[in-house]
Amino acid sequence: MRLERDYLVNKNIQRIIKEKGLKKTDVAKRAGIKNTAFWMVCSCKRPVYADEICSIAAALGVPIDELFKEEQQAG
Repeated sequence: MRLERDYLVNKNIQRIIKEKGLKKTDVAKRAGIKNTAFWMVCSCKRPVYADEICSIAAALGVPIDELFKEEQQAG
């Protein structure tokens, strides 16, 4: 059973791409990840592997800890 938290990094990648108006194909290329694999990450079809974290953060132009931020809850 997957928990919402299991794909926290994936969801943060999606959020950052949207906020910055980036193209997934461009981010994948800069990160050195195949488009298909990156699409699977962005779609929460597979987790982000440890050896991809640094290159994805760099491709997004954010510090690594930004990928691990938990969503602020209202109220």
